[in-house]
Amino acid sequence: TKTKAFPKSSLDIRLLRGKHASYLKHPHYSNLPSSYVSLDASRPWIIYWTLHSCDLLHDLPPEYVLVRVVETLDSCWMDFE
Repeated sequence: TKTKAFPKSSLDIRLLRGKHASYLKHPHYSNLPSSYVSLDASRPWIIYWTLHSCDLLHDLPPEYVLVRVVETLDSCWMDFE
């Protein structure tokens, strides 16, 4: 039988790992919308929390994405020098 995506009651809570991981990895695969420019200073924290959450779900992005993450963090650091 197919599992429903929504709980049957308020006590039937499920973690939809695949959907959650996909949502968390989205910013690493594409540019964030222009409305996120106000969060530019928070970019390292956004990266940290999304990758940490993916790690907890045992669903990290592939290596090429992680290399881009390191390059992004390096550019954030270089902005302060």
